[in-house]
Amino acid sequence: MALLLPPFWALAGLLISVSGPGSVVTTSPAELRANPIEFFVAPSGSDASPGTVDQPFATLERAQQAVRVAILASADGDPTAPRATVWVEAGTYQLDESLTFGPSDSGLPGRPVVWRARGEGEVRLIGGEILPAERAVPVTDRGILARLPTDAAREHVRQYDVSSLRERADASLFGDLVRSGHGHPVLPAGLELFADHEPMTLARYPNAGSMKIGRVLDSGSVPRTGDRTNRGAVFEYTDDRHARWAGVDDVWLQGTFMWGYADDRIPVDHINPETRQVKLAAPHLYGVGTGQDYRQYYALNLLEELDAPGEWYLDRSNAVVYFWPRTPLVDTEVAVSTLRDPLIKLVDASHVVIRDMTIEYGRGMGAYIEGGESNTLAGLTIRNVGTIGILMGQGAMPASDAVGIEANGGPQSGVVGSLLVYLYNNTAWNRNAGKRHVVRSCDVYNTGAGGIFLSGGDRHTLEPGESVAENNKTWNNQRRAKFGWAGIIVDGVGNRVAHNDISQSDFQGIVGHGNEHVFEYNHVYDIGMDSDDTSPWYMGRDPSGRGHIVRYNYFHDIGRKDRMGMGVYLDDGTSGAVVHGNVFDRVASYGTVYSNAGSDISITNN
Repeated sequence: MALLLPPFWALAGLLISVSGPGSVVTTSPAELRANPIEFFVAPSGSDASPGTVDQPFATLERAQQAVRVAILASADGDPTAPRATVWVEAGTYQLDESLTFGPSDSGLPGRPVVWRARGEGEVRLIGGEILPAERAVPVTDRGILARLPTDAAREHVRQYDVSSLRERADASLFGDLVRSGHGHPVLPAGLELFADHEPMTLARYPNAGSMKIGRVLDSGSVPRTGDRTNRGAVFEYTDDRHARWAGVDDVWLQGTFMWGYADDRIPVDHINPETRQVKLAAPHLYGVGTGQDYRQYYALNLLEELDAPGEWYLDRSNAVVYFWPRTPLVDTEVAVSTLRDPLIKLVDASHVVIRDMTIEYGRGMGAYIEGGESNTLAGLTIRNVGTIGILMGQGAMPASDAVGIEANGGPQSGVVGSLLVYLYNNTAWNRNAGKRHVVRSCDVYNTGAGGIFLSGGDRHTLEPGESVAENNKTWNNQRRAKFGWAGIIVDGVGNRVAHNDISQSDFQGIVGHGNEHVFEYNHVYDIGMDSDDTSPWYMGRDPSGRGHIVRYNYFHDIGRKDRMGMGVYLDDGTSGAVVHGNVFDRVASYGTVYSNAGSDISITNN
C-alpha cells in the first residue's frame, strides 16, 4: 500500500510503498548474480537429501548445518555474489525452539548469507500448533454448559482437547496469566489462541469498552511511593454483572486504575455481591482511584463471559480450550502459541539477511538481534506474538517481584523483561545491540508489547549505532502492555526511523531514548484513542537525551478531545531537540508540540 499524504510530501520522496502480505522487496543486482553456495528447503523435502533444488531439505535447521559446512570449505568463489543463499519453498515450518544464528552463520561485508522465500506462496515459521477442525467437538459437560452465559454460547462453543501439548518436552507450554502493564516486566504470554491469523479475545466483560471504578474503600498499597505491604485495593463495582463472578477462580481486571497512561492487569482476590465490592489480589503501582473518566477496567479470563464469536477460554487444569468460532471451522485455521523463546535469534552474527517470510504464533518475541553488525530483516510479516515483534539488544529480568522503578533487575539476553525499567534507572546502558542493522519493509502487527525496538550505539562515547527502521508498517502492537511499548521504540545513539506507517495504538506510536536519532517521513495516526497524557511521539525523563531531529512526519487523528493528549511530547526535561516541517492534523487537546521543562528546543515550519 502507499502512504496517502499531502502532495508536497511526494517531492520529498515520501510516497513509497509499504509492504503487505505477499509483497516483494527490491533485489539488489548483487543478489541476482549466480551464487556458488545454494541450498533449498521444502516441506516435501528430506533432511537426508543433498539440499538441491530437485532434492531439497525438509527443515531450516538442516539447511543451517549445510551452510556452516559449506562456508568452512569454501574458497569464497565469486567475490561479488552472496556468500550463501538458502531458498525456502512455500509452506509452514513449525519451530519447537529458536532458530539461532551466530558467528558461524555470518556472511562478509557486501557478501551476506541470505535466507529467503522462493517461488509463489507464503513461507511461515510458527512457534505454535495448528488445531485441526476435526479436534473441535460440542460441549456436553453439564457443569461447563451451566457456566456458559447464553443458549447461543451453549450451541456454538466448541472444545479442543489440548492435553497432547503437555506430552511434549516443555511441560510449561500453556504458561500462566501474568501481570502486565506499566512498571511490570514483559514476560512471555500464556498460551493464546488465533483464528485466520488474528488473535481471538480471551473471554471478557464487557465485550467492548470498560467499566468505571466505583467508590474506593482502600486504594491499596502504592509501590511507587515505597509502600511494600503488597495490599490489593478494595472498591465498589458499578456493574451488577460482577455478582456472576463471585467464587470464580483466576479472574483478572485490565485497565487504567489511577492515571490514564498507567495500564495494568491485576488478579482478583474475591468479589462480594452483598457489599458490591471487589478486592484485588495485588496492588497497582499508583494505587486505585475513582472519579476520572479514564479510571476504568474490564474483566477477563472468564468462561462465564464466553458469549460472542471470537471469544475463547483455556481450562488449564483439564487441558481444554473452549472457542466460539467466527466462521465455520472447516474454513478456518485455528492455532495456539506455545514457544516462549524468540522464533529467530541472531546473536553475534553479522551480514545475515532474512527476508520475505511470515513469523507468527509465539508466546514470546518474533525476532531478536544482539551484537554483530549489518544484519537485515526485510519483507517479513511478524504477527501474533506474545511480546514484541523485533527486539535489538538485551532486555533485563527483574531482581524480584517488585514493580515500577524497584523492578530494576539486570541485563539478560533473549528476553524483554524489565528492559524499560532498567533503562530508566541506567540511562547510559549499552544494550549490546550491534550496529548498522536494518529492518526494512516489514509488517509487524498483533503483538503483545511493542512492534520494533531499534537500538545501537554507545551513550558513553556517543558512537552512533547507524541502525535503521524504514518503510515498515506497524499496528495493534499493545495487546498486553501499553505505555512505552509503541509501534517503534528506539534507544542508543544515532539511529534512524524513517518512512514508516504506524497506527492503532491506545497509547503511543513512537517512543525514543538516547541521543541523536532522526525521525523523518513517518505516517503516524489513530494513536492514544483510549488513554490520557499520551502522544504519537514521546520522549521523557532524561535531560541528557539530546540531539534528536523530528522532521517531515505526518501526524493525524490523535487522541480524544476529553482527554489530555499531545502531538510531539518532549516530557520531563527532554532537551536539545529539533521539531521541523511536520504536519499535524486533528492532533492533541493539550499541545501539538509540548515541552515539559525542557530547553534548547527548536520548533520551526510545522
